[in-house]
Amino acid sequence: MTSSKSPVFTLQLPYPDPILSPNSPKRHWKAKLPAKQDARQYAEFASCQHKGIFKKVKNLQMTLIIFPPDHKHRDLDNVFAALKSSIDGMCKGINIDDSQIRQVTLKWGDVVKDGLVEFELRKSGRILKQVVSKCSVCHGVHINDGFTCRDCGNFIPRE
Repeated sequence: MTSSKSPVFTLQLPYPDPILSPNSPKRHWKAKLPAKQDARQYAEFASCQHKGIFKKVKNLQMTLIIFPPDHKHRDLDNVFAALKSSIDGMCKGINIDDSQIRQVTLKWGDVVKDGLVEFELRKSGRILKQVVSKCSVCHGVHINDGFTCRDCGNFIPRE
């Protein structure tokens, strides 16, 4: 758990340029370079007023809520890859190394005009090891948290 005193950094950035997607037909680095530089500089400028907020924090948790510009099918991993330059710029702006980000959560938001991405960065709590178990009654596979099976109600003891 994070304490209520932990700083939380929130930033909204434009939806990534489609050319930055790994599936873009323009795959040559020279074609992508201007879009990468723009994304990095924009994110750095937008976040630089919070420089040093996580100076001594080693474990950060980043949540990305992706609000696409339309209802087209998109792969979450490709959108995340297209955000690399923005993440690098944000990290430079707040003066952290992206290796401090130990946990990433990606979520889809609603469709919004022109799209946007909301970044939330906070100090991470302890990351617990999760064990996956199979229920002996319904044979469903679940994260074993020492509670009942979500499908059949059978108690699954913690291993």
